[in-house]
Amino acid sequence: MYFGGQKPENDFIKIYQIDKENSIYSMFTENDYIDEKNNKMDLAEALEKGVISIEEILEKMEVYGALNDGGTLKYKYQKNEKKLANIDFFIYKYKSFKEGSENIKYNQNIYIGASDFENPCRTY
Repeated sequence: MYFGGQKPENDFIKIYQIDKENSIYSMFTENDYIDEKNNKMDLAEALEKGVISIEEILEKMEVYGALNDGGTLKYKYQKNEKKLANIDFFIYKYKSFKEGSENIKYNQNIYIGASDFENPCRTY
């Protein structure tokens, strides 16, 4: 993967809609997937076409921590570990209770950033 054009810390843009209520956000303005043959495509397009899944990306990363909110995990990737990306980066994969829900609902948004950013879980 290739990430470039970093936005200020905790300034995220939506790059992919997972389902009706959950999305993937990134603090990078360039979010590309590069396959084994060096073909490059937008990460959202690669996810949409099933070229790669967020689970496949997370399998190549290290679990770095957890939040006490219902199941959120933090992942980190260091570029010298495996051939996954051009830089070190972090992902928060949320599973936290949504406030004010009559039925139990979870926030399952995903956030991608260049550093161990602050808890970005909020409404955008």
